[in-house]
Amino acid sequence: MTQRLIVSFIGGTDLDCYRIGGRSPRSEKDRSPLERLLVHLRKQNLCTTGQTALLLFDDRPETADRTRWMELLVTLLPQFGIWGLDVRLEPAPLAGGPNDFDSLYDIVFRRLPALGGREADEVIFNVTSGTWAMQSTLVLAACCLPSLRKTRLFESSSQRDVLEVTLPYVLFQRENRPELAGRSQLPSAAKKKLIPNTVVGDPEVERVFAMLARAAANTAPQTLVIKGPGGSGKWRAAEQFGRWRASCQTETWLTSVLPPHTVPEGSTVLIWRLDAWQARDLDKLAAWRVQNPNVSVVATWRTDVPAAAPLQEVLRSALPGAAHPTLPALSARTDIVDLGEALAVQLGLMAGKVGQRLQCELVADIYANNLHDLKRALVLTDLNSKGMHPDRRGALRAIEMLNADDREPLLREIFDTIANLRFGPGRPGLTLDGALDLVKQLIMQTALAQGRSQREAGELLGYEQSTISEWVGKRIDLSQWRTPLPMNGDPDA
Repeated sequence: MTQRLIVSFIGGTDLDCYRIGGRSPRSEKDRSPLERLLVHLRKQNLCTTGQTALLLFDDRPETADRTRWMELLVTLLPQFGIWGLDVRLEPAPLAGGPNDFDSLYDIVFRRLPALGGREADEVIFNVTSGTWAMQSTLVLAACCLPSLRKTRLFESSSQRDVLEVTLPYVLFQRENRPELAGRSQLPSAAKKKLIPNTVVGDPEVERVFAMLARAAANTAPQTLVIKGPGGSGKWRAAEQFGRWRASCQTETWLTSVLPPHTVPEGSTVLIWRLDAWQARDLDKLAAWRVQNPNVSVVATWRTDVPAAAPLQEVLRSALPGAAHPTLPALSARTDIVDLGEALAVQLGLMAGKVGQRLQCELVADIYANNLHDLKRALVLTDLNSKGMHPDRRGALRAIEMLNADDREPLLREIFDTIANLRFGPGRPGLTLDGALDLVKQLIMQTALAQGRSQREAGELLGYEQSTISEWVGKRIDLSQWRTPLPMNGDPDA
């Protein structure tokens, strides 16, 4: 039997649809978005008894009217021909209010798979109820959560009733995001000092960078925690702060091991992945901060993985008073084409042709989840394009590789290469240790060619990034084994 999960936030119009106390639904013209969707799904045989569940995220679980509303909704569903629908109310408190993207992202992306999304054969998203931020978060989840087998998106309106929407709708959501009222513009002087190939065309990204520029211009010590999901550009933003504060020395901490030397007064310390620091390391940081009050600290904090300690505790003890802006995920940004073009120029791939040649794929088909995925998409497209510039076939091949399982195609390509290597007479001598080194080089070279970082290649092999850096400088020439020798009648050649 097909197990179907319908996912929605509760919107104000949904709450107004029924008057608490037992009143029947309003006229068909005045139906709420959720009600319209349920009626439509019932007509399409997509809301069947015993096979469908409705998951409602409740952003205000402290108010009793939500529970009473849900109970009334369940009792009135048979009037629409819907029986036995499993309705679940999931608390989703938002610390920053109904447009708190950080909390919304955390709640939906982390909880949805465990709340039935992983087991469901099909997940249907209602992208009309709730605030714009809630709707957009569901759109991103529908397009980006790999643990969901099949997803469908529906929107409803009194003019057009219910429509199923597809991937271009994601682009529509990005392009039609409401401008942030009163957002700060990045000053032209700060723009001139941007790190090369830095793109701040998205209004939310520009707002964050403008805030960083103002903080960097302040002569007083600054404390910042830049939040965001993986690949949202947090570290680039931290480095940009250091560049704007160039009159002071900048120091980088990539681990939780505090350096033994004294940091000069007025310096800036950049901390990578503070979310991974354990409680004992945070205690040391708190003590160090007391001893170094005249040093600016900028840390990055990843929001899409479990943190070793709660952010609020870190802001209270280790870095009290720290501002904590949030960068949006790549898939929520409006400047993805500009980002693709800048990355391509940085990689030396396409010399500024992405906007012309790959715009359609970048904004619709190649829907990268983060900057790392976008970089890999560009590299793969370049590798799979025959000419000087990317072609559509190369882009489609890149899409296939992006959509495939992350490690399986990599390992399959490596083992296919190994299977086609030729040893024996006329080939360089190869010991067992040499063969193992060859396999490691294959894994490293293939991983780097697919756009992975040296750190990611090291994780595949179980080595530190420094070891991979040494190997990059001493690459083995694989062509002497790959190129077939003339057989000269020898079937084993």
